[in-house]
Amino acid sequence: DSGRDMRDILHRVDLDRLDEQIVALLVDDGRRSYADLGQRVGLSASAVQRRVDRLRRGGAITGFTVRLDPGALGWTVEGYVELFC
Repeated sequence: DSGRDMRDILHRVDLDRLDEQIVALLVDDGRRSYADLGQRVGLSASAVQRRVDRLRRGGAITGFTVRLDPGALGWTVEGYVELFC
C-alpha cells in the first residue's frame, strides 16, 4: 500500500527540521523559488537547492505537480450510476 511505501521512503531519507519545513512549503506551493524557500527557513537559495536535490535523489520528493480548479476552467463533473436488481 502507498502509505507503507511513503514510510519506507522517509526511513531511507534522514529529514531534519529544516528539511521538514522545506517539504511542507513545497507541498503548499511546489513552484516556490529556492530564494523564497531559503528566506522562509533561514537558508541561502543554494543551500535549499542542495537539500531539495538530496531529497529528490533519496526518493522523498518524487516530482512536482499542479492542482487545478476545474470550475475556473469550465470543467464539470458528471456521474452515472447503473443498478441491476
